[in-house]
Amino acid sequence: MKKIAFFDLDKTVYNGASMQRFLFGYLIPKRKIGFFNLLEALLLVFRYGTRLISHNDASKKTIEISARVLNGKSITEVEKWQKDFFSVDEFYPHIPELFQFLKSKGFTIYIVSASIQPIVKACADVLDVECLASTVEIKNGVYTGTIEALMNEHEKALAVERKSSKDTEVSLGFGDSSGDLDMLKKVDHGFLFEPFEPAIIAQCTSFGITVVNRNTILDQVKKIIQ
Repeated sequence: MKKIAFFDLDKTVYNGASMQRFLFGYLIPKRKIGFFNLLEALLLVFRYGTRLISHNDASKKTIEISARVLNGKSITEVEKWQKDFFSVDEFYPHIPELFQFLKSKGFTIYIVSASIQPIVKACADVLDVECLASTVEIKNGVYTGTIEALMNEHEKALAVERKSSKDTEVSLGFGDSSGDLDMLKKVDHGFLFEPFEPAIIAQCTSFGITVVNRNTILDQVKKIIQ
């Protein structure tokens, strides 16, 4: 019988917004982004910061910009960027212990994120887990900048359904926002981690989803598993 745990990435596992931090913390300082993509990224930050665009819309736009930044870059070059930037220090301090506990109990762990696959895989590789993410087209080992599939809120739920099956003993889900709600409904035990949207707390409570923070999450998971 399978045991599976599904984790959103940003602000659930990764301490921040992975694509935004990669963009502004690595690609821009290293001058690996063109002027027009840079201008659009700065405008997006302003629009989101002033609440002119929703969280979900901002995520979609960030994915589109990130995909265009990859246009013309080889898989090898992008992998080097990932190794230069992502490390275990980027994640919440409780995550290694939580993942180690779940693995010791026989769980397969997936990071399920709308972020583009190269970024999500880089994070998953650091943590030695699996990943499901938005994909960018590759031709002859080079990224084209075209998004093949978005792992949005609806697709997250479908991904959980596809990976779960009749021989799944137990499934867990972890997320922090309204974009994760459909996914959290699909698992046996859902956990809402330090939500920034007050309205979602009442929704999750009505569906039996447990609200946790970095100090309570491990104990709450152990209580259910043991």
